[in-house]
Amino acid sequence: MDRGENSNPIDIHLSTFVDGCRRSLIWKDNNAELLQCMKFACSCVLSSPKERPTVFEVYQLLRAVGEKYHFSAADDELTMQPQNANPEDELIVAN
Repeated sequence: MDRGENSNPIDIHLSTFVDGCRRSLIWKDNNAELLQCMKFACSCVLSSPKERPTVFEVYQLLRAVGEKYHFSAADDELTMQPQNANPEDELIVAN
């Protein structure tokens, strides 16, 4: 991967991580899937919030990966509130 002046810093870090994985046993049978997950993880930390995937998009990707390994079952329901929480409370995130 070109690491010149115009390279995206996330791509450089991803390349370094991929190089490390290639030297390990992790990479052996799962390289395409591992690379897809790493790219998706990098998109979750982009500096612009509008470029990041939504929580639901992250959930969908993880669920799809889980289905491949039979991790999705009747217990894949997302619990949104603890039992003692007020459902009318709202989380407000400021940027």
